[in-house]
Amino acid sequence: MNSAAQSSATFSGQSADKKPGILPDDSLAQAGVKTWRFQLAEMLSKEEGTRQGTDIEALHDMRVSTRRMRAAFDVFRPAFQGKALQPHLQGLRRVGRILGKVRDLDVFMQKAEQYQATHPVQAEPSSQASITLAPLLEGWQVQREAACQEML
Repeated sequence: MNSAAQSSATFSGQSADKKPGILPDDSLAQAGVKTWRFQLAEMLSKEEGTRQGTDIEALHDMRVSTRRMRAAFDVFRPAFQGKALQPHLQGLRRVGRILGKVRDLDVFMQKAEQYQATHPVQAEPSSQASITLAPLLEGWQVQREAACQEML
């Protein structure tokens, strides 16, 4: 297990078996807290790769964890005072939006690069000009860098 996963397991108080550890006799509130801790630990375990910007799957997994925590808020809300949860839910929405901007650009760029790899650039015989996705990819890269700065 890597250090991020170890700290994740330590933070959550859960084993590294990828389960929140909900027991049959847990109250709804206990199950909610275990679920949120587990998903928060999952999210935090992806933080380093996301911050470095080299692992687009770490960012994807971090974003998935935020969505799962938001879904858990809906499931476990009856066990908690709604106003107590609201600031946390708003924070998760904000994190999700910021991660989403970067993730969307990662997907756009990945798809465009795959397309470009399977459809080689060919010059028009009459114009001697070639059509390429490079300007589009460069523009998306600039947007991604700006979104990463917002994320950090």
